[in-house]
Amino acid sequence: MHRYGFVALILLVMPIAVGAETITAVCKNPAGRALGIDSSRAAVNEPDGMLGGQISIKWTMGEKTAQISSEGPGVSTPVTEVAVTVHFSDEQASFVVVNPSTVWLYSLFVRTRHLVITRHTTGFADSKGGAIGSVVHAACDIRAK
Repeated sequence: MHRYGFVALILLVMPIAVGAETITAVCKNPAGRALGIDSSRAAVNEPDGMLGGQISIKWTMGEKTAQISSEGPGVSTPVTEVAVTVHFSDEQASFVVVNPSTVWLYSLFVRTRHLVITRHTTGFADSKGGAIGSVVHAACDIRAK
């Protein structure tokens, strides 16, 4: 009887493992704007993004985490982070990365092949104490395996 319970468990889990698709998105030249105030309370309203750079997302559908890599122009080693999956549907998957002074939200829109990124931070580089938000977007090449 114990052996049959194990077989039933394998048959129950196997379709999930076999049917899981891995989505890979490569999104080039993310561009947008940064808005808010810096640490001196001066208004921020300027272009933001990574012209010549790219963001890559690798996610197995249904998984709780994804791998997000960013690579600027001329960078030989991309920065890779683990993001938490916060939402997914047939049209969109969203992931969040939390750092000490910044929260990043990445939303990948599969049908339109587009990535929208929002950044919420206290400042740029070493300047902290402000309140700045950025929204950038990029077209993506999306593949599923």
